[in-house]
Amino acid sequence: MIAVFSPQHSLHNPPKEFNSNEVVAYGESPERAELIYRSLIENPAVKMVNPGEFDLAHFRKVHASDYLDYLQTAYDEWIADGLSDEGIMPEFFALGEMRKQPPPKNPLAKAGYYMTDNCTMIVRDTWEAVKYSGYTALTGAEYLLDDEPVVFSLCRPPGHHAGFDYAGGYCFINNAALAAKFLQDEGDPEAGGNLKTGILDIDFHHGNGTQDIIQRLKNILLVSIHGDPRYSYPYLTG
Repeated sequence: MIAVFSPQHSLHNPPKEFNSNEVVAYGESPERAELIYRSLIENPAVKMVNPGEFDLAHFRKVHASDYLDYLQTAYDEWIADGLSDEGIMPEFFALGEMRKQPPPKNPLAKAGYYMTDNCTMIVRDTWEAVKYSGYTALTGAEYLLDDEPVVFSLCRPPGHHAGFDYAGGYCFINNAALAAKFLQDEGDPEAGGNLKTGILDIDFHHGNGTQDIIQRLKNILLVSIHGDPRYSYPYLTG
């Protein structure tokens, strides 16, 4: 089996998050991916490969351009405004009608416009890690199109809480939606982007970001098996 993994994931290493009324160590740490990686390389049936690079036009098929621009420039704008170099953590959140307004200019306001919680901190090199996480998903999809029967893409940061134009739940780029759209468009060019693809999400939490994206696209099936949203993040969907 081919397994795709990028060491750039470790560039995203926030110092903290705000969770359940406490400031705690960041839960989605680099060690999580490294544990999986070490298990994979011990398996002689697994061939580890690094991801290739892809045009960001693929990212723009599943995410809003202004949101992608934000991810690339957010930290520099934050620092230029004299804010903490630890990283970006929103102090307010744009809800309801506020989300229908144009993106704000103020870095603090932008954070609350594009992020849905205080768990999803952006640090200096988050974009580089996020970009390569997306590349990892796309590389896995590319191997499938080259007739590899099974591919595992070890993507970090993860993705299924990242929506069309927002980050949340430790997620910035929706890797599953990115791969599904790539397979749809590249799997049969004669189909004109209408090839049927699907996503089976078995994470305990509902993939609200994936649903947000898939509902904007055609011919991509999403099946999500998850915990009761009355008690489990993201609470209001699923």
